[in-house]
Amino acid sequence: MSALINFRMVMPFTLSGVSGIFEGLIDKIFPSGIWPLITQLLATGIMIFIVYKLLYNPMKKFLAKRASYIQTNIEGAALSNRQAAIALKDAQESVIMSKVEAQAIIKAASEDSARSREALILEAEREITESKVRAQEEIASSKDKALDEIHQEIVSVALAASKQVLGREINEKDNARLVDDFIREARN
Repeated sequence: MSALINFRMVMPFTLSGVSGIFEGLIDKIFPSGIWPLITQLLATGIMIFIVYKLLYNPMKKFLAKRASYIQTNIEGAALSNRQAAIALKDAQESVIMSKVEAQAIIKAASEDSARSREALILEAEREITESKVRAQEEIASSKDKALDEIHQEIVSVALAASKQVLGREINEKDNARLVDDFIREARN
């Protein structure tokens, strides 16, 4: 019993007193009564349901669609960037290959022009040599011809001179011998 007494001392109010406190508290919290509260809660629930169905779901779908569209654009841009990077790499390799080919073409053209120049120089030198040889042959031929003409002229002049000096005509054999002796002496 002593435990019961201690409990009453700790809790000076009884259960009937507790219900009285709660009733007063409920009246203070809900001065109009509980039914208007229930009505307001139902109205609020209906409003939340209407807002959820008419605004939240469409907005959620719109935002999901927008997010999907943005994600698709981001993926497309990333794909385009990868393709552009690949195309840039291919273009750079193509430019490098073109430069290499151009250098090879320039080198080949340079070597070809050097060979052509050498061939032209050799051909020109050959033609010059042939022209010199022909010219020397023509000079030698002209010289021989001129010497023959001079020889004939000398022979004619010598015959005429011997005719006048000797008063008689020399035969051709003697004349040729005299002219040859004269020419030999003139050359030495």
